[in-house]
Amino acid sequence: DTILGYAATAKTWALLDELCGHVLPIVVAAQGRGDGEAVLRGLAGSDDFWMRRACLLCHQQQLKAGDVHTFDSFVRFATPMLAESE
Repeated sequence: DTILGYAATAKTWALLDELCGHVLPIVVAAQGRGDGEAVLRGLAGSDDFWMRRACLLCHQQQLKAGDVHTFDSFVRFATPMLAESE
């Protein structure tokens, strides 16, 4: 919750990208698959642009590693956001 709190107040690329690209994925993974997915769904469904971005950034490291499950998850969350802008 603390990491999500920091992410919610970051409101800038410089802080959010590092926090959610490197730290938040560890927290989400520690939740276990079902709970981690629930966290990501909550972020993706947020009214806050930065929280939706946090959801996508959580996938960054595993996408770079070629994780297919992560790609499917990323696509599922990213597709509804394609028409958005900051």
